[in-house]
Amino acid sequence: MSLQLASTDEELKKLITRMESDALVTPAEFREIREKADIEVDSVTDESFRQGIEAFQAATDMVAERLQELALAARQAKLGVRDNKNPQANVEKERMKRSLKYAIEFQLAYIVLAYKSSLERL
Repeated sequence: MSLQLASTDEELKKLITRMESDALVTPAEFREIREKADIEVDSVTDESFRQGIEAFQAATDMVAERLQELALAARQAKLGVRDNKNPQANVEKERMKRSLKYAIEFQLAYIVLAYKSSLERL
């Protein structure tokens, strides 16, 4: 299972394409997209939207942090490393890795679809 990221905004589309070109998002690229996202949040100056956009920004930061924590836990559990001595352990690792990815991808799809059914429709 894999999710694809796309945008109708040309600048964001180019940024996504560049970052995904090597199938690895570096810390510098991660900071770059975060900084650009902050600039866009700061451009929402109407006070009637500030509380909501700032809460969304904080929630997004939390989601990104939790994803990093989950990735670290997965690496510590060696989900990406095969056990040559115990084939059954590999079956369990693959099951857990698949379950973890599916759980996250469904949650991310939920967020994207919430956007599509709300603000994108404006």
